[in-house]
Amino acid sequence: MKEVGMRLSMYALPQQERIKRSEIILVTLQRQLEFNQFIPLEWAMNAATLSQYYITKTLYMEGRHCLSAAIVIAGLAGEVPSEAAAQRAEIARCWIKYCLNLLQDAKNFSRQFRHLQTICNFYARTIFLVGQAYVNQAKEYFEMDGQVTDHIEILQDHSTLFKALAFFEEDLERHFRSPEGKWPDKLEDEVLRPVLVVKFQVARLHSRLISTSTTIQLENLNRSLECYNFVVQYCKDNPEAKIAIETELELSEEMASLLPLKINRLKAKLASSN
Repeated sequence: MKEVGMRLSMYALPQQERIKRSEIILVTLQRQLEFNQFIPLEWAMNAATLSQYYITKTLYMEGRHCLSAAIVIAGLAGEVPSEAAAQRAEIARCWIKYCLNLLQDAKNFSRQFRHLQTICNFYARTIFLVGQAYVNQAKEYFEMDGQVTDHIEILQDHSTLFKALAFFEEDLERHFRSPEGKWPDKLEDEVLRPVLVVKFQVARLHSRLISTSTTIQLENLNRSLECYNFVVQYCKDNPEAKIAIETELELSEEMASLLPLKINRLKAKLASSN
């Protein structure tokens, strides 16, 4: 069958052809299922990719349908060691984009229809939690060691999810920062571990950045120390948080004691060179 072997290359086409091409791809995917002629992981990735096109057109129902189908079909592949894990992590990232774009568009919808804002606020938290679940799934594959770029992009999407959710929070204490730019004294249970882990991961990233400039090295290490200190101080102020971030807290305490020594050595080096 001709459709079965069709190469799904919508994003290589000019903008004006994408709508027609998306319809062809959708029919192709449907025919492949109908005739049972498909490779599960390949089909799932094509469906997830198609979802991203629908999302850019704010066709969220169609996008969600594609992503849900991708999850089901990917499950037919079983546990193919590395390939299955990689493809499922990519599908998880597509879900993250879906939730993120949906929240951002819902913000505009909520502004236009104030009488529906309570409904939007309720569903915004649900959408956020779905997106956060896929963030955690994607991070399991795209680890900090070895896949730094992908890992940081996922952390950035996670941060943007938090920012999008903040619009819908009527209680200012649920925002990560107050209008004065200060962190709240206590984080909500749902965001406690994600926020502290993001701080920890950002600290690790800055401590590992390489630069030939001593000044830039100092800036990176100071940012790293600031993030480690945040984790340590928050857990001192809120002892019940320790159980949620036990491993990261132990490493943060260690780095918070070691980094000042390294920073002082760099300061001495910088002073002697001037």
